[in-house]
Amino acid sequence: MNLIPESHRDLAANAAVAILSTLGPDGFPQTTAVGYWLDDEGVFRITVSDDKQKLKNVQRTPECGIFLLDIANTYRTVEVRGRAEVIPDDDYEWAAKIAESRGASVADVRRVTPAGAHRYCIAVRPVKVNTYG
Repeated sequence: MNLIPESHRDLAANAAVAILSTLGPDGFPQTTAVGYWLDDEGVFRITVSDDKQKLKNVQRTPECGIFLLDIANTYRTVEVRGRAEVIPDDDYEWAAKIAESRGASVADVRRVTPAGAHRYCIAVRPVKVNTYG
């Protein structure tokens, strides 16, 4: 079920980046700008390699937040509170979809993945969505 209201689906699907907040091992938020893809069900998909702190954070504590800002109107925002599911992506299937949705290619993802690293898709399923503007 897509919890993002129709009034903000364009922003949710097309923001330049998503701001992902996870809980670090010390209990404090860790915030990172990430590329993402919003699927037809309203699930945010993010690709990461296994050396990233955000991956370790959501494996330990799946509750997380995503914040999207309309840079043309900074009073228009989407805040998503959700739970993350970690999906292995060694075949780069998710990485390709996410990269291509952002005008990049799976080759670009392979170039930035450290040698010997594994890739994962973080799927954030919204539990609560707040919009403004």
